[in-house]
Amino acid sequence: MRQRKVLTGLLTAFVMVLMSLAGSFTASAVDTPNANRMNVVFVMDESGSMSKTDVFSLRYDAMDLFLGLATESGNYMGAVAFDDDVILQRDITSIEGLNDKTALSQEVRQVSSRGDTNIGKAIETATQMLQNSGNPDLPSAIILLSDGNTDLGGNDARLQESYASRDNAIAIARANGYKIYSVCLNTNGDADPAELQEISSATGGTSVDVK
Repeated sequence: MRQRKVLTGLLTAFVMVLMSLAGSFTASAVDTPNANRMNVVFVMDESGSMSKTDVFSLRYDAMDLFLGLATESGNYMGAVAFDDDVILQRDITSIEGLNDKTALSQEVRQVSSRGDTNIGKAIETATQMLQNSGNPDLPSAIILLSDGNTDLGGNDARLQESYASRDNAIAIARANGYKIYSVCLNTNGDADPAELQEISSATGGTSVDVK
């Protein structure tokens, strides 16, 4: 029952994200063959704290919800999975049909880690992917699924590097019109939605806290 409630919350969150994405299209874009198509990078938190803040591992179901709601063809999608570093970088490719969607989902689901949390490095990688591999004719977005809580085991130098990467990612996103939409997984109440809200707000995206 609890799992169903959390999944319902995730679905509600993604409806809000999709509405925000739709609102980002210009009137002229809606009238083109590329309407409702986009570049998307999923950024998936695989750090140890997610075993408590995302007890049912519903971040994967959330990604699948978005893939299911996306048009069958014409989108360009990639993924970044991270803990204290980037542990998977699935470059942006054209998504054409159910098989491509399933392959993307399965590749992300196979990642396993219990390390610390380096959000800055992850979103910096995602913005660089959009710069290098995104379709320049389409709007671009990053969907960040995390519990916030940047933590690098008390290593202050690495923490400052992560914050610098985060600031650089925000600068790249703002310069190129990339919006970062975040979903904060927070089933035990120990997540840090404020960190994700700050990142999303700085790029014109929205953030949703899913309890």
